[in-house]
Amino acid sequence: MFQHNQIEADCRLYRFHFIGIGGIGMSGLALLLVEQGHQISGSDLKENYLTERLVSKGAQIFVGHHQENLSNADFVVVSSAIDWSNPEVIKAQSLGIPLIKRGRLLADLMHSTYGISVAGTHGKTTTSSLLSHMFISAKRSPTYVIGGCLNDTQRNALKGDSKYFICEADESDNSFVELSPVVSIITNIDADHMETFGGNMSCLEASFDQYCHKVPFNGLVVLGIDDLNVQRLANRYQGTTITYGVHTDADITAKNIMQEGLRTRFSVAIKKSNLLFECEIPLPGEHNVQNALACIATCLNEKMTVEEIQQGLSSFPGVGRRAQVISSRLFGENVTVIDDYGHHPCEIEATHVALKAAWPERRLVWVFQPHRYSRTQFQFAAYIDCLSKIQHLILLDVFPAGEAEIEGATSADLAQAVAQKTGDKPLVWKDLYEMSERLKEIIKPNDVVIFQGAGSVSSWAKELLTCQSKVA
Repeated sequence: MFQHNQIEADCRLYRFHFIGIGGIGMSGLALLLVEQGHQISGSDLKENYLTERLVSKGAQIFVGHHQENLSNADFVVVSSAIDWSNPEVIKAQSLGIPLIKRGRLLADLMHSTYGISVAGTHGKTTTSSLLSHMFISAKRSPTYVIGGCLNDTQRNALKGDSKYFICEADESDNSFVELSPVVSIITNIDADHMETFGGNMSCLEASFDQYCHKVPFNGLVVLGIDDLNVQRLANRYQGTTITYGVHTDADITAKNIMQEGLRTRFSVAIKKSNLLFECEIPLPGEHNVQNALACIATCLNEKMTVEEIQQGLSSFPGVGRRAQVISSRLFGENVTVIDDYGHHPCEIEATHVALKAAWPERRLVWVFQPHRYSRTQFQFAAYIDCLSKIQHLILLDVFPAGEAEIEGATSADLAQAVAQKTGDKPLVWKDLYEMSERLKEIIKPNDVVIFQGAGSVSSWAKELLTCQSKVA
């Protein structure tokens, strides 16, 4: 059983060892701790730009998981992805070193701060990133730990000087119930990571209820009630709330939404005060307007002015892998290349609608890599529905994330089902080599190529671009 000793706010410095330190969540916590003066070490299967930054801050990084990596640690931090058979976990147990789950550590770091956490199946990273930027823009100097890197600083965590602590609340392993924020945002509640909840939607909704009840009596829950599951939560929850939405009679609503390319303008209406003001975000799509409304509600609660809100929204630099433009050339052609993290059917749908609106006259070539066989199986019908709407679709083999293949839940199965619905069978490619060889036969000038998924597709896209730049 994992042990837990709370990190005391008494200026003592500790030695932390992170198993799986290269992940976006783990590396953010490690970066925050090292900048607080703690000694950091960690291990992962390979180095990346996140571990390189930690090394530049004085952390010690090991490639591979080995018992000898673990020495003199006061605490060992693990994510839910780490197996009990990991040799460093075994070594820590034999030495009696406390093992702390990532979510518990995040809760401890939030302790005694003015915590603002963002929960929800979709939009957590964009919302928490945008909110962090708005607080920085308004000179509120927040500490933040988020699930992506801001495009201007390339940071996923920062130690601020104020009381504010902004983070994502992760429901995938149910660790978000550990948090006790003063302000909580819930963007939406959808069926994902259902293995955590026994495949039972009621259990998932009960966890969100529990998360809401960790907010103190004088705190605030900000609810996106365009989502029906959040509407039901709003009816159950008895604490103070602010609701927001585009299609509902919420406390804060957006009207007159106009998208131009990758930017979106809209009017914000505040029901209580009859206040109406204009906003613009450098993000495409209605779903990002909803994310912006969550941030606006939170910022108004913290007494930001309309001018501060408008400036923070319009100057947002974006966050990595969220409809991010990573190149304007591919295979020597003028081609816009997009990197996107979306992997749930709802995320695919929202991104597809937004990018079609951004470039209505351009051909979208969609390279999608499903993530996990279990998700593909559970959401199979929803995948077919959204993927069937994409005209030029290429499927990569499922990224297993450690899972064994499930019969009927492969990319070939998806392709066959799409073909049965549309009469047009998507291509299915296995690896980076096949993708690089065959994609060049398909691409035309002025195309938009979207690489989408939560697995290896992003690194493959960047490797492809790197190889192209060397050839050029």
